[in-house]
Amino acid sequence: MKKSLLILPLTVFFQASCVAKPIEANTVIALTMGDRACYVKFKDNNGGTHEAMANFEICEQENVLHKKVIFSYSETRVMAAECQGDPECTKSDTVKLISSIRMVDE
Repeated sequence: MKKSLLILPLTVFFQASCVAKPIEANTVIALTMGDRACYVKFKDNNGGTHEAMANFEICEQENVLHKKVIFSYSETRVMAAECQGDPECTKSDTVKLISSIRMVDE
């Protein structure tokens, strides 16, 4: 019996692996100002509750509470967790922060 080898072009694999995930809307349930960042508590579409760090300005956007939103993220330097809120501490961590929130039309 002769065995055959199936060769797929690299472009087929590349295209399949680069398909963008659909952007999911989340519901903001709390905004809390912290020492390192604003903390956004939200529910996903499956009912799971999560918390993410955000730019401090996000905590001022109380109009997003209990609304469906889409987050945009950016990598930003924040005070290191080991600083425990000490303003004299100069250490930092690079983290993925929510940089903006856009409300979704329902």
